[in-house]
Formats: sequence, C-alpha cells, structure tokens
Amino acid sequence: MATTRTHHKKISRKELKQPDEFQSFVANAQEFLFNNLQQVIVSGSIVLAAGALAVGIYYYEIHRDTIAGDRFYSAIGELKQKNYNQAEADFEKLAEDEPGREVGKLARFYLGSAYFQEGQLEKARDALVSYVPDAKDDLFASMAYEDLGVIYEKMGELKKAQGAYAQAAAIPGPEQTRAELQVARLMAEQGDQAGAIKAYQSFLTSHPFAQDRQTVIEALANLGATPPAGSAAMAQLMPPPKR
Repeated sequence: MATTRTHHKKISRKELKQPDEFQSFVANAQEFLFNNLQQVIVSGSIVLAAGALAVGIYYYEIHRDTIAGDRFYSAIGELKQKNYNQAEADFEKLAEDEPGREVGKLARFYLGSAYFQEGQLEKARDALVSYVPDAKDDLFASMAYEDLGVIYEKMGELKKAQGAYAQAAAIPGPEQTRAELQVARLMAEQGDQAGAIKAYQSFLTSHPFAQDRQTVIEALANLGATPPAGSAAMAQLMPPPKR
C-alpha cells in the first residue's frame, strides 16, 4: 500500500523571528494608545461634547419654534376677535424677539394689518415696508404690496400707491391681475391717459379670458380708446362674469 507523504515547508529561524502583520498592527496601536492615552481621551471627550451640544441646540431650536408658533397663532386669534391693541402688542413683541424666524417676519405683515384695521395708516405702512424685504412667499409679498397700495391711496400719495401696485403686478399669482388693473386705474386718475390706455390694452392681451375684461373694455371706451383686435368680439362671445 502506497504511503502518502505530506511535505511540510521548513520554516527558517529568520522567518520565525518575523512578526505577523496583524499582530504588528495591534501592537503599534496599543503602543500609540498607551503613549497618547490622555490626548485620545481628551479628543474623544471633545467629539462627544460637540455631538451632545449639536443635539442640544437642535432640540432647543425646535422648542423655540414651538413657542414662537404658539405666540403667533395666539396673536392671530386676537386679530380675528378684533382685539387690535393686544394683537399689535403680541405681533410687535414676536417680531422683536424672533426676527430670524419666519413667524417673526410674518408678525410684521399681520402687525400692519392690525394697524390698518384701526386706521393707523402710518404705522401700518411702516410695518409693511419693514416686512416686504424679508418676504419669501410670493403670495404674502404680493398681498403686502397690495395693502401698501391701498394705504398710500388713503394717505393721498397716488404715485407711491401706483408703485406699490406695480410691485404686486410683477409677482405671478392670484393678486397679479387685480394689481395690474389698479395700476391702470391710478394712471387714469393722475391724468396719464396714454399710460392708462396702454396698461388696459396690455391687460386684455395678456388676460383675454379675465372676468374683468368687459370692465376694462368700458374703461378704454371712457378714455376714447378701443381694445386690441379681437378682444371686444371675444368679450361678446364669453358669458358675463357672475356678480
């Protein structure tokens, strides 16, 4: 019977003295840790402290958001109940305390509304003027400019009112068409007949199916002008707007 021989590689004494790579790595790591133990502990503590601080700041900001939101809706409730003095105080304090938060910025918009409801036009104007540079939402921005237009009209400053309406007309959205008509109307009221005619005709061209088209055509007739080609015919074909 044949005998199977197993050949064993003879390991030299030199090879026996060579350290295993993994063992060398562990040994080096242990040596580094031993020699730099204090620095490692301090560095680890700093990382943990920084993480804890970040988490703490995150939850603190959430807590502040909640409180600011509660204050905002409380002030909105006061405004709806026509408790204008309290609403003004609440919105003003919130705007001062939280100028960087969205509710703090919106507080100035609603502060303007509260002042307007009370007939304090100058304060309403100032509140809205301070709000519009920070307005991120197009709808609120257009409403703020529209409100400013109304306020300036009531104050007899028609040129500024026209400028405010023009700002609102430049913002796409539900307030845009109304603002365009306000600009044309104020041009006519200030004697700028050519500007008003151009504005009305541009309105009909841009919004051929607008509910106000018949009113605009009548306004052009009063100014001695005609609508753009096809606008009058279209107005006759379309059903009259609901009143």
